[in-house]
Amino acid sequence: RRDGDLARDGRHVSVAATVIVAREIAVSALREWAAQRGARDRVKVGAAGKLKTATQFAAILALLGRPTRAALALLWLAAALTCLSGGLLLRQAAPLFAATADGDGVGDNPRATTTTPVPSVAAPPRDGDRGAL
Repeated sequence: RRDGDLARDGRHVSVAATVIVAREIAVSALREWAAQRGARDRVKVGAAGKLKTATQFAAILALLGRPTRAALALLWLAAALTCLSGGLLLRQAAPLFAATADGDGVGDNPRATTTTPVPSVAAPPRDGDRGAL
């Protein structure tokens, strides 16, 4: 196949892009879930995630030019790094999953709490305040 034939075959790009987008959604959900448990620091961005992002940007730039076999290979490398960094984040979050399965729901962060937050009440006006006009 010639490079132009590969560029027209969107299946290569679609599958890799689907892997990348699915991981991004899953990691966003994982980070939000960890933050709700007071353990956001458990799923920090690491070196693998930064390398993944740089590779994704390079692949996008290469594909925006004249898509070649090398550009597609770079995209697949980005997809592989996406899976690797996602797996590393899941491994970092494993203690949170175990703590949730044990029933405490807060991971291992001693500052986290399972109590329901109390809604805030507006402060009374200070002297001289006339309120909103």
